[in-house]
Amino acid sequence: MSRAPAAALLLLLLRAASGVAEAPAGDEAPPAAPGPTLLRKCCGAREQLSAAMDACVAYEGAAGETRAAWEGAGAVRRRAGDGFPWWLHAATPLYDAQTGNATARPLLRAQPPDAVLRYGPAPPCPRSAYKYFTWNSFSRYRLLSNGTLLLRTDDLPSTATPNLPLPPDLYCVDRIDMAGDMHVFYTCPCNKTVCVNKCCPLKQELSVSVFRKHNSFNCVSSTERWKPKFLSSNDSNDTVNVQHVVLYPVIPSCTDDEEKVLLNSRPGDAPSALRVLANGSAVLEGFGRGRAFAAQRWCGDFSGVGGNASRAPNALACLRKSARPLEAGTVYGSLFLVGAFFLVLTLLVYALLPEMRRSAHAKALLCHVAALLAGSLALAWGQLRTIRTKGECYFIGFFIEYWMLATFFWLTAVCIEIARTFSQMLPANMRGASEQSKFLWYSLYAWGGPAVITAVAIALEFAEGLPDHIVRPDLGKTSCFLGCERSPFAAFCRSSEEHCRSRI
Repeated sequence: MSRAPAAALLLLLLRAASGVAEAPAGDEAPPAAPGPTLLRKCCGAREQLSAAMDACVAYEGAAGETRAAWEGAGAVRRRAGDGFPWWLHAATPLYDAQTGNATARPLLRAQPPDAVLRYGPAPPCPRSAYKYFTWNSFSRYRLLSNGTLLLRTDDLPSTATPNLPLPPDLYCVDRIDMAGDMHVFYTCPCNKTVCVNKCCPLKQELSVSVFRKHNSFNCVSSTERWKPKFLSSNDSNDTVNVQHVVLYPVIPSCTDDEEKVLLNSRPGDAPSALRVLANGSAVLEGFGRGRAFAAQRWCGDFSGVGGNASRAPNALACLRKSARPLEAGTVYGSLFLVGAFFLVLTLLVYALLPEMRRSAHAKALLCHVAALLAGSLALAWGQLRTIRTKGECYFIGFFIEYWMLATFFWLTAVCIEIARTFSQMLPANMRGASEQSKFLWYSLYAWGGPAVITAVAIALEFAEGLPDHIVRPDLGKTSCFLGCERSPFAAFCRSSEEHCRSRI
């Protein structure tokens, strides 16, 4: 072996023994022990956040940007230069870490010489626990000269000074892939304070409608801001001030054996209470007063129910399918089916015994039972079946209206027949009339009357340009039945609506 290769080999062995690695040609050797993180970039050195802010995409830079001083080959880069990196907006306000005053000093000047910039990954918290805001949301944050980010918590007014310090390991900043020079801060505040989830985006609220699947919802525009009211304990109604951050929009993720359940999912029902405890957990009284859902297992918001202007706090939580409380709709629907079974037995008895259906009284009673059977089956359908479309809601509502009216009309016909024993109470043209002619008169009255009323209701429901003083049926406003707010039959409507309200 020649002396030159032997010397080179000996040099390599000495470097390996001393822990000094050969630096790649043309690259600056990374620091052996990186210093404190000054800023963390959410994505890699040549990447930016996607427009949906859920992934990192390549970024080649814009004209006029100076990037060489900020880009490193690895995940850690020593500071270089005194200005702002391209992924932090140049107009981001900066505050002195010692005095708290706004400063025009460059971000990196007077930092420790071993301070570093880190290129991804994002801070260690799930995406549902991120609180993000754009660089120009000046009232939300303050960036200090030492890299600390002060975040204003949601228990403070919008004019208050940001109060929650987040070190660089709990937030990151980056540019967004969209038109304009837009940058965002992604923060993990739940590591430092209580977090509460809001179901819908900012300036939106939950909307529950009779035209959608049970426990489903959508978000609609709202001018009210939902703010949770914290209670000191589940056994107390005393409110307490809790430092917290509201995350939005966040829907809890349920496991395969769970389902998302709305606290108040039936329009028109008296709302169940939402009790938010000081640790961010919640007690949903509709699911048991002693059961608390962890902060990550529920979200809250206002709910405008069935188009009604009144709003009440609502919540969405993950509940085991086997633990779901028995609903009134399930009980009502099952009882309607039980009643329908016995009505079918009654019709069978009359069908098997011809002598029992020869009189007008017997025929009127049969028609009454048949109308009640059709109405009971329609009510069971409305309670047990998911009403998915507006057309189906209209159909089931008017179907119930007709058959329930026919039930009452035939009941009056039965009562008139019972009064035959008092012949002086009958009209003159019905005294001594045959059973067949009397039944024809009853049929015209008991089938035709409900048909006329239902036809008028349908016309009023779909007519356009009617003046405000004309009362509409308002079918589908709070249930798949008649609305009760301005109904001239409010007593009947309100007593029947609980039975006729269809499952959403």
